[in-house]
Amino acid sequence: MSPATRAEPVPPAIAVADQRYLIQIVRRAAAAALAGDNDYSPSYRPKSLDGLQCQLVVTFRQAGAARGRGISPLLPALDAAAAGARVAIENARQAGSVDSDALDRWLIEMEAVGQPVPADLPNDWSEGDWIETLLEPGVHGVALEYGGQQKLLCPTEIFTTDHLMHDALLSLGEQLGLSASQLAQASISRFRTTHWVELRPGGEVVQLQCGLIVIPPRAVTERALNAAIERLAEYMMYRQRADGAFSYQYEPARDQYSEEDNAVRQAGAAWALSYYARRSRSAAALASADLAIRNHLERLTELTDIDGAAFIRTPDNDNELGVTALTCLALLDHPQRERFTTDINRLLTGILWLQRPDGRFITAFPPAHQLPSQNYFPGEALCALARAYRADPQERYMQAFGRALDFYRNYFEKQRVPAFVPWQVQAFSEMALQSKREDFARFVLEMSDWLAGTQLNEHNCPWPEMWGGFAPYTTGRAGVSTASYLEGFVDALRLARQRGDAERARRYEQAIAAAVRFVIQLQVRPEEAYFIRSPQDAVGGIRTTPSHNHLRIDHCQHALMALCKARDVLFSD
Repeated sequence: MSPATRAEPVPPAIAVADQRYLIQIVRRAAAAALAGDNDYSPSYRPKSLDGLQCQLVVTFRQAGAARGRGISPLLPALDAAAAGARVAIENARQAGSVDSDALDRWLIEMEAVGQPVPADLPNDWSEGDWIETLLEPGVHGVALEYGGQQKLLCPTEIFTTDHLMHDALLSLGEQLGLSASQLAQASISRFRTTHWVELRPGGEVVQLQCGLIVIPPRAVTERALNAAIERLAEYMMYRQRADGAFSYQYEPARDQYSEEDNAVRQAGAAWALSYYARRSRSAAALASADLAIRNHLERLTELTDIDGAAFIRTPDNDNELGVTALTCLALLDHPQRERFTTDINRLLTGILWLQRPDGRFITAFPPAHQLPSQNYFPGEALCALARAYRADPQERYMQAFGRALDFYRNYFEKQRVPAFVPWQVQAFSEMALQSKREDFARFVLEMSDWLAGTQLNEHNCPWPEMWGGFAPYTTGRAGVSTASYLEGFVDALRLARQRGDAERARRYEQAIAAAVRFVIQLQVRPEEAYFIRSPQDAVGGIRTTPSHNHLRIDHCQHALMALCKARDVLFSD
């Protein structure tokens, strides 16, 4: 059953004014508990909260860390707030994190738990991936009940920890002391929560969905888009190391950087900053792009016995075609491209050398072995050739596209892999715009029309924070890959406009505007960093999904390119 059709639990309806008042009750009840009075009860009870009974989760936070957390029994909302505060204070005391001034420093975060709805899971749900398909991380909470005992897993416990739903639920079973056989028979219900947090102690309150402030479509203005682009470029430059490479991934829930790296994604980041530097005329971005490019050109290697050909050798000697192609794109889009004319020609010659007579590209330079990356690297190579053709329309580039068309069109028809689409669309759109070749254009529009059918909206997805995202792999699940799809749609829109295809141009423009909203939604804002211990390492970056907060440099790269290109077609062309 799809997310759009199955019964959804409902979160409690609590007005913003009442959210503020409940936070006041929590602070007063907590202060009373610290003073030894556990009998605090609010004297004023607003009519708007009459009849509302729920469990309330109270969390005290300082510098992103949880200092104490408590969940109330099912009570009238005001009494639940006081009860949750007392439990949270007691837990904070046990952790040794309370002093006389603690409440002046702590933020208060609250979740109101809605009525649970039985989850439609198989009897033995502990095996397989049922949990991940039927429960939406960051949206659904889970109630696990066995033998009259119940444990709750709230949505915030997923997106503030980056745990998998399945693993978190197994942990609940352990807390109840259940054996594997008992766990398989436990009752499971889904619920939604209303979630809000202070921006500062005693200050403004914001309501969050999946840890996000949901952005309405009307908020996608030129000014908002420019601000998102600037913040993202600054964030990428912040992540650059002295050697020109970028820290690969920051994990906010753990407050640590990953030790992983990826040469292809490093080259993509260099391209994005080169592209941004040319369009923004930012001296800081130009310096950053130069440093990143130098890091790659230091490994420029001649191809043996191939006159005038070179590639970028990678530290692991895999020598992926994508590294050379993306480095070449960084040079082609550089504000001072003429500085790199010789290197560009050598890299382009190397790329062309990897193409076989049937149009297919070998995906690694020798001495590496062939890599199974036909979905990515050939499209990146074709993008470099297309960009080169725009600047200097040599016949060798057009011939390469003529050979590639039959092979990659057949490849797409046999296996429609979403990741294949954006690179090929960008490459063949560019060549179709320059050459007016109808076969190139048809290939672009076929791929784009297919991918457009996977976009989420109010008709096929109940969660507004997801609208505009593309979900070609799993129904209702969208993530940062939307940014790369958006890159392709911008070029497809330009092609539709050139052809006078008004109906298709209208559809693509709507898809782009919605996708921009989703990508901007993924950008971490200061008010969403309440659980992050080092906001400077996260604010401005791009999440993997709305509920998964890993901030990878290539995700930022794709978002920066996509938003820059989308701004042009939505507000400039």
